[in-house]
Amino acid sequence: MFIAIACVLVLLAGVWAGAYNLGRAREKAEWERMGLTQAPRVREPQGDTPVDETPAKPQDLVRPDPPLPAPGGHAVLSTGGRTTPDPRLAAHNYLKLAASVPEPEAKGVIDFLASQNVQAIGVPVDPGRTQGNNPVRYDLYTLMGVGSSEFRARARERDEHRDLLTRLGERWRREHRGTVDFARSHWDKHEG
Repeated sequence: MFIAIACVLVLLAGVWAGAYNLGRAREKAEWERMGLTQAPRVREPQGDTPVDETPAKPQDLVRPDPPLPAPGGHAVLSTGGRTTPDPRLAAHNYLKLAASVPEPEAKGVIDFLASQNVQAIGVPVDPGRTQGNNPVRYDLYTLMGVGSSEFRARARERDEHRDLLTRLGERWRREHRGTVDFARSHWDKHEG
């Protein structure tokens, strides 16, 4: 009987020690994920430490907040880098080349089109979201704006522009191994 009780106590002590070590390992992993080398330590005040002196610096224990988006608009990709606000005019239609394109390819497409004398921009799909594990994605538009009142009258010009972009899209995919297919482009009204 005493042997059984002793075995149960040893087993409980082993489970407690295992759970304690597992918790410490998880805590250490959490601190490393947060970018800290070690957990903040509480230091007991020494007799000669002045009351207004802070032994630990808080900025050493936490990472700074991510930068906020620029006021007055969200970053738009263009050949000149990021610009703000969106250069499109309200109540105008723009050729939407592709949706939800990752930033590296969006930059490549914009630069490629600029080399072919076509101005294009990348508008962030979800501008309020921080990057985190998911890269920022962009909708791609050309900057040939067509007002709603002249949309029908400029049908031939719109068709020629779309045909040009379809051909350029084929070159983009063939020469630059791009994944964006401009053949699926369509006119989209910008509400502003």
